[in-house]
Amino acid sequence: MSLLFRRDPLIPLDPPRLRRSRRGLLGLGWWGLALDTSHQPGRTWYDVVYHDLQLFVMGADPASGGGPLSWQLQVARFLAPATAVYALFEAARALFTGEIRRFRDRRARGHAIVVGETDAADTVAAALEAAGHRVLRTLTPPACTT
Repeated sequence: MSLLFRRDPLIPLDPPRLRRSRRGLLGLGWWGLALDTSHQPGRTWYDVVYHDLQLFVMGADPASGGGPLSWQLQVARFLAPATAVYALFEAARALFTGEIRRFRDRRARGHAIVVGETDAADTVAAALEAAGHRVLRTLTPPACTT
């Protein structure tokens, strides 16, 4: 199995899942805030949008004041910050994936190293993999090709 081309468990999870959850929570928060703040004089839709976005950082005033809240706002009030924390976790994981992979490759033992992107390197790597060896493929840096 080639170490360079294997599926890495550190690759970030499905970004569309995160986008769908944010959209759903924004809609749920909007709905709940529209229901719970409809009695406030001078409230505009700008206020609802602002407080809806504030749910992700736990700063929405209507949801912090206590008292009875609609179920829509209750759900959005707890899940929106969880989505923000999940997004931060995924960003950190995507940022450090390359570093962790390089660290693991430096510490790997019992493998063959094939350098280059040529047909010969591909053939050697394929032959080693067919023989049952673990193969680490490294690309030639641009400074070494001249």
